[in-house]
Amino acid sequence: MVNGRAINNLLFYTENPLAWHRVLIAFMTELKLRSRKDRYDISYSIYSTGIIMITGKKPMPSNPLQKFTEDFEALRLQVIPGGAHANEE
Repeated sequence: MVNGRAINNLLFYTENPLAWHRVLIAFMTELKLRSRKDRYDISYSIYSTGIIMITGKKPMPSNPLQKFTEDFEALRLQVIPGGAHANEE
């Protein structure tokens, strides 16, 4: 929450939208396989401008975007140059 308001969308810019797409697909697949998707209940959109929007799908007792931000750094490390997905085409 920010100023007493729930956060529904998280936006960030990337110069590597394809790498982020691959990382997010793997992340969401892993959550589904582990039956933890309800922990996050998020969706994402990737725009050609390099903007990525993560959206919390529904109100939950705990904010799914807060939990996503806790995992963000680990995901980002997979995207940075030299990371697992950085140079794939």
